[in-house]
Amino acid sequence: MIRILLLILFLVSCTEKEVFPQANYYISPSGNDSNDGSAGSPWRTLMKACAEATDGDKIYAAAGTYTVNVETEVPDGVSIQGAGIDITVFNCTYSGGPALKLESYGYSGNTNYGNQSISYATFNGLMTGKAAITVNFRSYVYIHHCKFIDFT
Repeated sequence: MIRILLLILFLVSCTEKEVFPQANYYISPSGNDSNDGSAGSPWRTLMKACAEATDGDKIYAAAGTYTVNVETEVPDGVSIQGAGIDITVFNCTYSGGPALKLESYGYSGNTNYGNQSISYATFNGLMTGKAAITVNFRSYVYIHHCKFIDFT
């Protein structure tokens, strides 16, 4: 009986991504946060996308300028990809801390948190934003093809 239970648990863990496939979400400066986040009906804010996304999901930010004026928590395993440096711009005007916070609560030595990336975007503090991104208690966070300017 125990062997059968262990076999079932093993099979479920091996097929987890098939049972719960990753989702792709989209944001656009012309989107609306009451939309469904699909390519044809994107959200407007990164905060909305991060609130809906879960481990393994990817958020695509269309070309344009976005305002990030509150601390936005990026969930574990969620990646953000812009359309390109200087094409996708996040104006990060939150002065109370980082605009994007990647932090795993309840850290107990587990280094499996993370496995995500932030790429192909510009982050502009407009001489108001304190910090663009902080990463705490996560591993394998790749930040690449990004530009950071004018943070305090």
